[in-house]
Amino acid sequence: LPEPLGFKPPSGRDVLLKNDVIAALMSAGVPVERG
Repeated sequence: LPEPLGFKPPSGRDVLLKNDVIAALMSAGVPVERG
């Protein structure tokens, strides 16, 4: 994982990457908070 969930990425590309990470965690059954 890059940074703790909830960090503010500087670019839209990082936002998409974070969304992919969140989706992967959710599919793995990890509880995540969606900002």
